[in-house]
Amino acid sequence: MLVGNVDIVQRDQITGWAADTEAPLTAIAVVVIVDGHEAGRVSADLFRQDLRDLGPYGDGRHGFTFMFSEPLSADLDHDLAVCFVTTGNPLARGQLKLQRAAPEATMGPAACPSRPSEQRVTTRMPCYVIHIGLPKTGTKYLQREFCRARSEMLADGICYPTEFWPELQIFAHHELLRDLSQIPNPKLEQVFSTLNASGHRKILLSCEGFIGVPRERLEYLRSLIRASEVRIAFFARRWSDWIPSQWQQTVKQGAVESLAEMYSKTLATAAGDYGINYNIILDKFSDVFGPNSIQVVPYSSLLDQNSDIFECFSRDVLGWRSDVRRKNELVHTSMGAPLTELIRCLNVLETRRQGSSGYHLFEAFNSMSTDHALQSDMQQIFDVMQGYMGQTTIDDDCYPLRGILTEINERYGKRVIGVGGSEIFQKRRRVVEFVRTDFLLDDTARSAVDRVYAAVRQRITTLSAKSAA
Repeated sequence: MLVGNVDIVQRDQITGWAADTEAPLTAIAVVVIVDGHEAGRVSADLFRQDLRDLGPYGDGRHGFTFMFSEPLSADLDHDLAVCFVTTGNPLARGQLKLQRAAPEATMGPAACPSRPSEQRVTTRMPCYVIHIGLPKTGTKYLQREFCRARSEMLADGICYPTEFWPELQIFAHHELLRDLSQIPNPKLEQVFSTLNASGHRKILLSCEGFIGVPRERLEYLRSLIRASEVRIAFFARRWSDWIPSQWQQTVKQGAVESLAEMYSKTLATAAGDYGINYNIILDKFSDVFGPNSIQVVPYSSLLDQNSDIFECFSRDVLGWRSDVRRKNELVHTSMGAPLTELIRCLNVLETRRQGSSGYHLFEAFNSMSTDHALQSDMQQIFDVMQGYMGQTTIDDDCYPLRGILTEINERYGKRVIGVGGSEIFQKRRRVVEFVRTDFLLDDTARSAVDRVYAAVRQRITTLSAKSAA
């Protein structure tokens, strides 16, 4: 993907950079056109430290300085275009008008001769778009698409930086959050100094972990990006959808609570739960980056309309219309009530044996998906579970959720983007299925659960031995 930027235009020279992200060691040729006529060509092969530090530009040898054979007349306006030779497309800020010099006052005897007139293409500070979640609002899908569309976004001046990726397949900027724990941090100061001067019009950062970053670290981040405009993209999900989804996620991570237990605790602690009381998160970011920085994306409303959240994010948050072809696949899929209950039971057994459970158990279980004996035991368990299905109703308008929603809408309803109205979501009542825990009174099911756990525990032991070797 060809990308580049014109930094400074003078009547005697033009400077900037150009590169091909798919061939980062190749020097790109650019052509300068003045008033419709080619003025000359130059190879973008000068070393620039800022480009090397950015990551996708190889050794950084992509700068150029084009010298006019004669300075352009100061008495005339000039239409300039700086384009890639191979495509004829202009670089970013590569089309402009160089205006004639203003009449000068009469110079006294002590006046100095004027320098050749120049027009600097102001390298504005980029706008930082910081996507902070919430969890369970399609974050992994968005980050995967940011990664896939990275070259196309970069060509339009939108950078999804790789400085904070230990590996490219890890979509999010987790390392940035880790580095923010050290204040001051010379590494971060150098990275953001480069990003601030990069010429990109927008820089996109994405990590759900931003939600838990303490205020003093956010204030340090604010100082790193200096006077740049900031937009905080927050996805709000209807609670009656979020609570069951979040319960499944916590079970994957080792939780032993049933859905009813989690729902009861959520209602009891709703005012202090950031997953419910969005004011906890939004107030913190509003205080640091300003209330006008907040952009609330109504995730549930988008799903109600069968909208693609990446297209909406691109259009409404980034101001970019994507024509990148995407794969229609889910990053995470719902486990469903029976499988979630089975994993919860395994977590209970693991906690009894080891003192705690965690994602390692689900990971080991998932790696055994083709084991025939395991599949046979699971089928027995699921068959028994069908006679123990229960239902609970999760109501967005129940007490104490009703008052919290009213307060959130009063504070941040005006910051909702992408759909009409000023509510973060439309209230619903949702009936959710779950498996009653008394299914374990069935001897067949209980014995099968024990066998599944024994097989998973053996798998964990084998994986640990291989890792140690």
